[in-house]
Amino acid sequence: MRNLFSHNLIFLMGTLVKRDLKERYVGSLLGVIWLLILPLAQIILFYIVFSGIMKARLGAGGEPGSYTMYLVSGLFSWIYFSEASLRAPTLIRGHANLIKKTPFPSEVLPVVAVFSSMVGLLIAYALFVFYILVWTNKFGVYLLMLPVPIMLNMVYGLGASYMLAAIGTFVRDLSNMTNVVFMFLFWLTPYVYTPDIFPTRFHWILAYNPLAHLANFYRAILLHNTLPPLQSMAYATGIGFAGLILGYFTFARCKGYFGDVL
Repeated sequence: MRNLFSHNLIFLMGTLVKRDLKERYVGSLLGVIWLLILPLAQIILFYIVFSGIMKARLGAGGEPGSYTMYLVSGLFSWIYFSEASLRAPTLIRGHANLIKKTPFPSEVLPVVAVFSSMVGLLIAYALFVFYILVWTNKFGVYLLMLPVPIMLNMVYGLGASYMLAAIGTFVRDLSNMTNVVFMFLFWLTPYVYTPDIFPTRFHWILAYNPLAHLANFYRAILLHNTLPPLQSMAYATGIGFAGLILGYFTFARCKGYFGDVL
């Protein structure tokens, strides 16, 4: 893993991230400005639909807009985590010519996919923090801790991407399988609902779901100007780095066989 931090690979990853972002929006009128427009449009749309039309609030005495803030604070973490993860199963096969014909360091591809999504994540939460500052008219000191869950988001994305990229090279059905699994994972994580409405007998699912702890990490900072319980932070961090180590070493073990199936 330490090879990823060599000067040449860091330069290569930066170049590939820039190229990936440009390729997504090549030919579009506004180009990479869409990275700013899309999350801004999501925030505005969520507010109009849930606060303006549906009048959704958190609890009986919740303020207008409270549900929108609850929804967005956790949902952005899912959007960009799933974006990188769902690309992963086809990453190696999508770069088959590059990997087969040159001594290309394939371990940078999951990093590029995740870092490319992280650009969108950073912009999305920067816009959301601005929204919070305008809405509450005050700056919570714990907003300075927001980079911590964002970094964890990156760790989760890297772990999942390394694992899925390695297995997806050999199992072509993995993309469809991952889509199905992620649909269940989304609804088993309290992004659009609060944990208290989850059936009591199934609360253990939320307790062991690391993405639920990550979403709570964001919400504690953004909505309550505090940190989540230490046990929750430790669990989310431990699972994230365990997943990254497992994913990377699975990728490293499979890397030598990529050429046989491409």
